[in-house]
Amino acid sequence: MIDKTYSIFQVHNYKGGELSSEINMSKEKFINELCELFENVEVNDTSTVENVEACIIKCLNDSEFYSEYAGGGGFVGELYEIENNEMKEVCFNDFTKDIAIQLLEYYK
Repeated sequence: MIDKTYSIFQVHNYKGGELSSEINMSKEKFINELCELFENVEVNDTSTVENVEACIIKCLNDSEFYSEYAGGGGFVGELYEIENNEMKEVCFNDFTKDIAIQLLEYYK
């Protein structure tokens, strides 16, 4: 079995003045990078994976999370999974549970 790797490509600054990429990441590193986008999700002693995941989904559905152009304050980028030399676009919703678990780990 061939391991999957992950990549994030983002545009920053007004009019796309800056591009960044994180490539060939393990799933763990990829999830850690995605967690940074959800640092405002409140986690406490009573949090469960399910309620943290619900908060993440709420963030994703908020019109402020994504931005139409760089510099708008939201995420402008694409997420990819690479397997067998094929790059497939994936979305945040594919990883909400993984992100929730990692956010809970950060809290502990």
